[in-house]
Amino acid sequence: MTGRRRTSELSLAMPTSTDRTTLWVRDQLRLRAFERVASLLIQAGVPVVPVKGIALARWLYADAVDRPMCDVDLFVPSASWTTARAVLIARYTALYDTSELRELTVAVEGVLVELHGEVGRRELTRMTVDEMIGRATRDTTTFPFEVLRLDDVDHLLLMACNAIKDGFVFAQAHVPADLERLLERTGDRTSVLLDRARAAGLGTGLYCTAEWMVDMTGSERWRSLMKQLAPPPRPWHARLIRRFRKTRHPTWSAAVVLGRCLTNDVAALRWRATGRVLRRNAVKLVGRTPP
Repeated sequence: MTGRRRTSELSLAMPTSTDRTTLWVRDQLRLRAFERVASLLIQAGVPVVPVKGIALARWLYADAVDRPMCDVDLFVPSASWTTARAVLIARYTALYDTSELRELTVAVEGVLVELHGEVGRRELTRMTVDEMIGRATRDTTTFPFEVLRLDDVDHLLLMACNAIKDGFVFAQAHVPADLERLLERTGDRTSVLLDRARAAGLGTGLYCTAEWMVDMTGSERWRSLMKQLAPPPRPWHARLIRRFRKTRHPTWSAAVVLGRCLTNDVAALRWRATGRVLRRNAVKLVGRTPP
């Protein structure tokens, strides 16, 4: 693993001005960085799978400027991970590189571009990047090149995983709007959403997300979904997340890590995730770099 994953290293703090011209320029810089990376991946035979901001800004919002972003995120199928990583680190400086977690961050003309081989964090969900990509469809109209577009239900689950990963309190400001729009778009596929969440071990995690959305925005759509998920598979976990989220306990940072590790409803994955975090932190304590 090389360097630290800190957006401040590249002075990527959001501008104080909300001038739309400034936001448009920022969006274009990220789009150009995305196009640079996509070109390299296409030449290497790696499918281009944009996720989160760079994609949702164009698929959920009338104007991409309405959905600001700090970086560019892409999914990479497991069979292509080694190739994609090699192509990017040969051209750009790696700021964060972990083979174990299958995550790579590079700086492309001052913009962070992240490759992800896991959904949120490893073992957070049973659902895999390969599974999501397998349900994706070809899109030849959004960008100047072909990309694979995630199914909207999968994108909703991905954004929920990211909110869970950040302990809700640390979630980016745009996440609630993304989740609301995605749930609205998938309103006629609620049964599919529930089935996928439960199969992925995310029944409790999705319930916690719905409760957070109701508390944050008063969303009636998410309130209805929360009722359909109630009671969550593990009520004690939902209570724990609610307590820390609302009280912002001094030990919150540690609680976020623990809460994330214990999110999955599959017991084996919960303990595997906890063991992984403990091992990686132990490696750091002795002055070594986790793989």
